[in-house]
Amino acid sequence: MAMLWVTMADATIACFETKYFYEFWRPVSAINLADTDGNLATLQDVTWTPSVPTPNHPEYPSAHMCVNGAAAIAMKYFFGTHLINYSFSSTVTGTVRQYSRPDAFLAETTEARILAECTSATRNLVGRELGTSVGEWVATNYFLKKD
Repeated sequence: MAMLWVTMADATIACFETKYFYEFWRPVSAINLADTDGNLATLQDVTWTPSVPTPNHPEYPSAHMCVNGAAAIAMKYFFGTHLINYSFSSTVTGTVRQYSRPDAFLAETTEARILAECTSATRNLVGRELGTSVGEWVATNYFLKKD
């Protein structure tokens, strides 16, 4: 658990430092304020709203993917395999989601964030790469197995 939480915390720090460095608009801002972006090719639609509430921080990179990408790497290093069965349950929906490996969870998270209109595929990919690189660094520099 220490490896998992340290990896996720480090990925969160790196992710939010990146978010506030680049300050990319979320889709709702980009669409509603398109007339202010200086690009005549973008069209404003002040009536457009996303299907779920938009987080109140910059879009790039995807924080979900930063943290979950890092967690996936921590689990892979700890268990020594990418074949890890786990599940998440929701008290809100009364459902359980089952995964046979962290990559399946990451793929579903990517799709969900795009369908929720919170982020784009590119932002998800960059977030996953950031989280993965942080996870790799933490796993290979800390929590080393002693002989």
